[in-house]
Order: sequence, then structure tokens, then C-alpha cells
Amino acid sequence: MDLINYEIATAAARLQRVAKRIHAPATCGGCGRTITGDRYWTQAGGHSCAACHAAHVRTSTRVVERATPAAPIAMLEGVALSFAVGCGIPARDGSFLRQERFHADSLDASLARGGQVLTVDHHIRQPLRGAFTRLLNDGGELRFRFTLFDGAAERRVLAQIQDRTITACSVGFTARRSRFVDHLEEYLDADLLEVSLVSRGRPAWFGTSVRATV
Repeated sequence: MDLINYEIATAAARLQRVAKRIHAPATCGGCGRTITGDRYWTQAGGHSCAACHAAHVRTSTRVVERATPAAPIAMLEGVALSFAVGCGIPARDGSFLRQERFHADSLDASLARGGQVLTVDHHIRQPLRGAFTRLLNDGGELRFRFTLFDGAAERRVLAQIQDRTITACSVGFTARRSRFVDHLEEYLDADLLEVSLVSRGRPAWFGTSVRATV
């Protein structure tokens, strides 16, 4: 019986200590003032007054608003490559280091899988913000339509397209299967990784283009 009375007394004392902590004055971790009204627990385990809590909620809301996807600023359209046309990477003396071309259906499986990005000068780790709304083999050409979203890099690229600094394209790919025909490597199956806008030099592929509609 004495043991039961002891446990009851110990539990009552513990509840009293908890009640004192709950009702005791607390200091706001935000403004440093004594909290006289409603108090809020913070993630750090401290307290926050109603005003600081409301300010934190407003700040969090602004962060969410900034994370909202930006609005489209332009539609880019063009030809990334021609399947029937070979290309060559010229050496400094004017001769070709390598000649290659894509078979007419070499990218069809990759296009069906999707996942391609639009880049500038093959910087695949820095893709442009936006999405392809069309990327397909259209009559022997790889044609694309890309919705460009707002952003600093994207606005700069749009200006370069409009002033004709950027007029052509290239592609980034991984070859799966190829064959050699008359000293020319023909890709029979390849994974298309990117369509890349060319701002420096000329692209390896002839007949490519890009234009912007705002």
C-alpha cells in the first residue's frame, strides 16, 4: 500500500512540474519578448509569439510562391538534324576527321521513351527551363517545338535567337549500333539525349535551324 501511495504522489508531483512549465512565462525565440498570449512551439524546440509565428507563415508562403514554375516566354521551333544528310567534323587543315549520319529510324525508339532536354552548346548539366511539346521524325528531319519558360539564362538565349546570334542546332546522343558505309559511319540505333542550340562556331550538321515566336 505504501508503494502505491508513493507512486501516486510521485506522479502528482510530476504533473505539477509539467503544469508549471506550461503556464510559466516563456520568451519568444524570434523577438526576444515575454509571451503573454498564445504561444507556438518551434521546430527547434523553443517558443514563438503569435506575431512572429504569423510572420514565419507569411515568409514560408512567399518561398512557395517563388518555387512556382515560371510562365512561358516563347515558343522555339526548328530542325535539329536531317537523317539523310551526312556530316563531318573538319580538322584545321580542312579535311574531315570523321563523317557520320543517322539512319532514318535510328532515333525512333529513343523518341518514344522521351526524356530529352534542350541545351546551349551541349551544356547538358544546365538544360533550359521548359518542355518539348513536339520532338519527332517528320519526313526525314528531326523537328522540335519547345515551350521556353522565364529565367535569366532563358531570356538571354531568346535574345540571341531573335538577333540571329543563334540560328542552328546540334544533337547529343549515345550510339547503340552503327555500321560503316564508304568511310562514313551510319548510326542505326541511338539514344537521343539532347537538342542543343549552337551559339559558337557552326554545327556539325547541315540544314538545322531554330526560330522563336513570342
